[in-house]
Amino acid sequence: MNTKHLLCSLLVLLVTATTFAQKSNAEKILGCWVLKKMEFSNPANDAPELSEEAMNSYVCFEKDGTFTTRLGGNESEVVKGKYQISADGKTLTQSRDIQDEGNDEQAEISVLDDTKLELKLEFGVMYFVRKN
Repeated sequence: MNTKHLLCSLLVLLVTATTFAQKSNAEKILGCWVLKKMEFSNPANDAPELSEEAMNSYVCFEKDGTFTTRLGGNESEVVKGKYQISADGKTLTQSRDIQDEGNDEQAEISVLDDTKLELKLEFGVMYFVRKN
C-alpha cells in the first residue's frame, strides 16, 4: 500500500510541475509573427489576390497589451491597437486604433507554440510563424 501511495504522490507531483512549467498563451504569443498562409472558408473571387497582398504581413504582440501590424511587411503600412487573451487562453481579441475601423475582432487560437500561431476567424484560418 505504501508503494501505491508513493507512486500516486510522484505522479501528482510530476503533473503539477509540468503544468506550472508550461507557458500560458498570453506569454507564448509575445513577440512578432509573420503571416505565411491563409485558408478561406468560402473563398470569393478576390481571395487569391487578398491572400497574396497579406502574405508576409507581421504582427508584434507586446507585454503591455498593444500590438503593431505591418501589412505585407511594409514598414509604412502600419496598424496599431490593443489586444487581449481570454482567461482560458483560447480567444484573441484585437481592437485597432483606427477610428473608422476600430471594431473588435476575435479569433480562436487553434495552435500556439514557440514557432507556430494559427488563428481561426469568421472567414477562415491564418497561419503564422515566429519572426526571427
